[in-house]
Amino acid sequence: MIELPPSLEMSVNALEKRLLKKPIESLVVPMEDIDESHKATRRRLSSKVVPSVGASRKRPLVTMHVSDCNALVLTNDEVFFLLHEYSCMEPESYLKEILDLTVERVGKGIEKFRSIQIGGDREAFDGIGNFLQEYGIQPATSYCDNWKWGEWVDLVESNGKSEKDIFVFPEYGRVTLRKFRYVPVSETECLREESFEILYSTKKSC
Repeated sequence: MIELPPSLEMSVNALEKRLLKKPIESLVVPMEDIDESHKATRRRLSSKVVPSVGASRKRPLVTMHVSDCNALVLTNDEVFFLLHEYSCMEPESYLKEILDLTVERVGKGIEKFRSIQIGGDREAFDGIGNFLQEYGIQPATSYCDNWKWGEWVDLVESNGKSEKDIFVFPEYGRVTLRKFRYVPVSETECLREESFEILYSTKKSC
């Protein structure tokens, strides 16, 4: 059996029933993580697992395990797009197509959108930011822990680097970041702690 990539370690069923307790629109994973080899694993992928980008006006969008990769939320407060791709990919290799699709789906100019960036590798993070600026998309907020692409990180002594999950709640106009860190409790054991941070919220939020 092929080992599942981290972005697929929690199933859609577990997300909906155990974590969020509501149906989601999509679990967004990097394109490479749902290639043919992973479709052959014993865990059959839900139709809600989508490559690279998901969109929603109401139900939650989720992506898991953003470490040295980069994620991006685009919104005009009516519709939300959530992207997750590996930092080794040049932004222009996939972002132009996604931005064109965004305009096509909402029927409005891309300049109406704002971005919420989450990283990850700083070089890729900056490249994505520069690409968005060329399109006239202004940043709403961002978070980057400078986890260099391909870098192995000891999450007990991580210097601020963490595994990151992103939850987009279009119904409330909210983007929430979940970060993990590991705290030693003995010489051989660590406790995994999580913290939540609201990165973006509109006046509709609870």
